[in-house]
Amino acid sequence: MLNQSSVAADLIHVLADPVDWLTGVLSNFVSNGYDSEVSAIRIGITGSGIAPNYKIEEPSKPFILEIGAQKFEMTETPARTFNGRNHTEMTELDDLERHDENWSAATIKFIEAKALLAKLAQSKSTY
Repeated sequence: MLNQSSVAADLIHVLADPVDWLTGVLSNFVSNGYDSEVSAIRIGITGSGIAPNYKIEEPSKPFILEIGAQKFEMTETPARTFNGRNHTEMTELDDLERHDENWSAATIKFIEAKALLAKLAQSKSTY
């Protein structure tokens, strides 16, 4: 079962097609121009793990929200959410309330995901 500490490597044994899923994740990472040094992948943990949704996040940054004379210091984490089955962006979630409990607390960097994909490709018959 997936939990808050789950990362992509934890899913390999339950993914329907690990190579295809991870290829789609990395493709979205590259095609959307994410910085491989600082951006990270977070997986959805509410499903069974067969094709989990995922987010690609940029680093968090502070901002000031001004409402009238009031100023509030806040933090934003720019991210895009993708469907794990077809790797399309799930823009319909953009205006909904965030549910951080539905996402892994742990993340994986591009280089780690790329290394995992290479390992899977080499041992494709063993999973």
